[in-house]
Amino acid sequence: MNVERSDILQNALDSIELGMDDFELGEHKRIVSAVRNFYAGVLLLGKECLVRSVPGENGMHIISSRYTPFIDEGDSKLKYRPVGTKTIDIEEMKSRFRDFGLKWPESNINNLQRLRNNLEHFHAKESTSQMREIIKECFPIIENFFEILGLDPSREISDAWSTMLKEKEFFNDVQGKCIKSFASIEFPVELDFSNLKCEICESSLIYQADESNKYLSDVELKCKSCGEDYVAPHGFPRMVVDQLCGADDYNSVKGSGEGVIFDCNSCGEDTYVSTSDVNICFFCEESVGGECVRCGDGLGIENQSINNPSSCDYCDHMMSKDD
Repeated sequence: MNVERSDILQNALDSIELGMDDFELGEHKRIVSAVRNFYAGVLLLGKECLVRSVPGENGMHIISSRYTPFIDEGDSKLKYRPVGTKTIDIEEMKSRFRDFGLKWPESNINNLQRLRNNLEHFHAKESTSQMREIIKECFPIIENFFEILGLDPSREISDAWSTMLKEKEFFNDVQGKCIKSFASIEFPVELDFSNLKCEICESSLIYQADESNKYLSDVELKCKSCGEDYVAPHGFPRMVVDQLCGADDYNSVKGSGEGVIFDCNSCGEDTYVSTSDVNICFFCEESVGGECVRCGDGLGIENQSINNPSSCDYCDHMMSKDD
């Protein structure tokens, strides 16, 4: 029996989607169905991870539960072949993940396995709400398996993925991972990344594609919700400035006629923020300070001369007249 990887994956996706359809409806009978379908989907997705880790091999040779030894007539070496069609269960899968050098997800699937087995032979003692919680415990496993496969769940199981993200606890976990992706960057100020929004779908589940990148100007974004890869239209620094300082800029202009966002005299980008707490360009990290060499007044982005950084606008103008 030869198991095609694409068959395993498609069956996994179908089972997960059916399970989440049942989950969303919420009726007791549909939740019972959700347990069966979702568990089957998790198991199949894990098998796909194993099969893809050894490209070109017969899938059944990788996920079979039983093997028998035999002597190969060609080279007289001891080899093994699958026996029957029974494939690995969860415990065997965990062991095989270790043997194949794959990291097993930290989430607990034992409760779902036990619940599914009880439903096959008995009436489950758990209530509908308890069964829903047991299913939700395994949402991170789905995400981790997709990461191993290098696939985007928002594209492969879009409706089911949206249903999962509606559950607050799982959403918070995913958002935490998104925020962590920016950890390598040294920002000039402390930022609340939960306030950033995808400019395509407005979700806050945006993250840095390359978590090792350290530079604000080189950030490339992905969205966990809509699955899009994109670079913010004016770059990530401009996105940060717009979304985190835009309201302050509007209120400042409305109140005093002067905003808090300026064009940077050094790089020319409109990403310089000047407030009582922040005085820096989010693109090139230039920070204006010191005193004017002619009049001694303090220099800031608001009054520094573009042509002569060591002077204020007024003094630079006056010195140019003297010339």
